[in-house]
Amino acid sequence: MSNLTIIAGVPSKSDAKPGMAHFAGTGPNGKRCGECIFRGYFRNPNDIRKYYGCLKFKKLTGRNGPAVEADWRSCKYFEPKLGDHDNYDRSILESRQPPVPLASIGSPMSLTTPSSLAT
Repeated sequence: MSNLTIIAGVPSKSDAKPGMAHFAGTGPNGKRCGECIFRGYFRNPNDIRKYYGCLKFKKLTGRNGPAVEADWRSCKYFEPKLGDHDNYDRSILESRQPPVPLASIGSPMSLTTPSSLAT
């Protein structure tokens, strides 16, 4: 039992969940971490398995936090997933093209200007 005063609207110690970007229950009423766009990301482009930590936590702290449970109450950074987010993430990674070497582009002086744009 805690001797601290409970104040309505102020998060309690039980609302602090490891790996969450902010206190649980500070987001939209009834929303869960499993519905949030920030839950789950690939730690690097070569990963084949998604890590279910909070991407917002990583952006705020600069490190990977512990995995976040899907049924935890959402935090103030909650943003709803748009459609099939899991497949959307993977399709972006699979469609990435390797960077084009600068040497193959040529120098800016070698670019020609269309005659309609020349003055």
